[in-house]
Parts: sequence; C-alpha cells; structure tokens
Amino acid sequence: MNYQVTTAVASEVLSLATAKAHLRVETAFTDDDTLITALISVARDEAELITQRAIGAQTITLRASSFAGLELRHPPITAVTSITYADENGDSQTLSTSVYYVDYASEVARVRLKDGQVWPQLHAQGDTVQVVYTAGYTAGNVPPLIKQWMLLRIGSLYETREADSDRPPVPTEFVVRLLDRYRVLAP
Repeated sequence: MNYQVTTAVASEVLSLATAKAHLRVETAFTDDDTLITALISVARDEAELITQRAIGAQTITLRASSFAGLELRHPPITAVTSITYADENGDSQTLSTSVYYVDYASEVARVRLKDGQVWPQLHAQGDTVQVVYTAGYTAGNVPPLIKQWMLLRIGSLYETREADSDRPPVPTEFVVRLLDRYRVLAP
C-alpha cells in the first residue's frame, strides 16, 4: 500500500501569533515572521513523522493492488472522498458507498464490505484501487500535548538556528515523551 499526501495542509494548526507569544517575540517585531512561520510547518511535519498522525487538515490518497486490508492511516480520518478501481477490463470505476463502510473503531480506520456485498473484480496489474480521504486535526481540536510539543520544538529551533551552534538543541526526555500517547502503532 502506498500513501501520498495529495492536498497539503493549507492552514497550520498553530498561528503565528501563538508561536510568537510562546517565543516572547513582540507582535510588532515582524523581521522573523517568515522564519517563525516556517518553523511552525517544520514542527508539524516532525510531529506527524513521529506520531504517524495527520496534524492539520489534508487529503491523502492510498493506492493498493486489492481491496483486501485497506487501512486508512494517519488519523484522525475525517471522511472518505472516493474509492476508485480499475475493473477487469482496465476501465476506471467508482465504488458505490452501498458496497462498503468505513470502520472507525480503531486508530487505523479500515474499509470493510457491507453484509451481502462482494468486492468487484479488478484489473490484474498494478495498484488498481485508489482511496482518497481527508484526515487531520483542525486548529481547534489538536490535543494540547501535541501543541505543547510543537511550541517547545519551535522554541528550540528558533534559539539554535545553526546546525553547528555552540548549543545544539538537545530534546529532553520530558519533551520527547509528550508525543508518546499519540503515536500510532502499526497493527
């Protein structure tokens, strides 16, 4: 299975004003706004990598060679936009929502058959199934520990801007552990 972000985060979950307040940078001081905005994105990207969650609303496309075991990774999953597939003749088809449902019972949502339904026949080659879904927190529902980790990471990166700084950032065990409860474990 291949997962690809097809529509990136358009609006970060932390505002520039929030980051500047955490950094104790005056609102009127705008010289570092571009840098701080970039650091917000870097911290979110790093938190996503560590937790395997979508932090910030985005669209993800899953490509698979069959319908078996379709797992929608990078929770929280907000909606399945479409499921398409190449039929036995190689023609693109859209799977009807009357055939499947999304099981949100576990961290990794799964696409399942409804009772009495069968998966359609697929073209024999390649990733013939494509699931497009939306995932991610909005600014208002990001868990506080993730936000705090991001702010601490932004602060560390802002203070030590050079890789060969005299004081390279060393994350403390406390900071590293803030994300532990949000890590998605492989099923």
